[in-house]
Amino acid sequence: MAVEGHVLQASSSSKLPGVLVMAWPCGLATSTDALGAFRVSCPQGIDSLTLSCMGFDTQVVVSPASHVDVWMEDLRVMLGQAQVAANRFSELEASALDQPTLVQALDRTPGLESLDLGAGMIQPVVRGLFGSRVAVLEDGVPQQGGRWGSDHGVLVAPELQVASAWVPGGGHVWMGPEAVGGGLRFESPSRANAPETQTRMGAMVQLGQIKGGLHALHIASTPKIHWHAGMSVTGFGSSQVPQRRFAYLGRVYQLETGALTNTAGLSGHAVFGVERETHAGRTLTWSMRLSDV
Repeated sequence: MAVEGHVLQASSSSKLPGVLVMAWPCGLATSTDALGAFRVSCPQGIDSLTLSCMGFDTQVVVSPASHVDVWMEDLRVMLGQAQVAANRFSELEASALDQPTLVQALDRTPGLESLDLGAGMIQPVVRGLFGSRVAVLEDGVPQQGGRWGSDHGVLVAPELQVASAWVPGGGHVWMGPEAVGGGLRFESPSRANAPETQTRMGAMVQLGQIKGGLHALHIASTPKIHWHAGMSVTGFGSSQVPQRRFAYLGRVYQLETGALTNTAGLSGHAVFGVERETHAGRTLTWSMRLSDV
């Protein structure tokens, strides 16, 4: 006994190709052609047909006639309510960078050193490896430009951040596959890490390499709203930066004078951010940073 027919979409009456049609009890199967037509047979007769297709409800036709047309209904799935919760935890191996300057913090961290590239450009590198191999993230956003070689710097203003940490090793997902050495993580002020209103100001003068700077950061935080604003300006004179060697395009060059000429100029950073909790319990965040070096 053979059964033939067509399969159509119920919502549009358009023909459906590629629908699997199984005949029972023999279990033989076929599929509809480009026009939605099919033909299937069983030696001992057919008592039912099962029609299935991705995106549609499975249809069962009992005691079909020699010709049957089947309309497939779109698959609809009703999902129950789902609750998603996230718990923030600190990495045990993360260590805070609490030195007066970022250069000192990097140079005093085991396995790291810094390469001063000029006015406001600091490159963290791993000792013994070419290139940076160190991920640098600000509020979870990576600085891609400073990861591919020792002649590319990263723009960071740690005096306008409230938390900075060094995580060794490259086994963390947030670093990316290229950061075999580890990652530097900087965090801007927020209700989570700066829950109190405060103002930070400071000045820095370095006569040995003719360097001076000023910075100010104000944080205003309440249970419902948080905002922060800050600015830093640093001046660099034409100086000689102590440097024993530098790498460029895969080659390492030794400096006979033990110093690398720095670029004179100014570097400036400005940050601003707002965080507010709505009546529905959601958190809206907006932040920006401007840098000029």
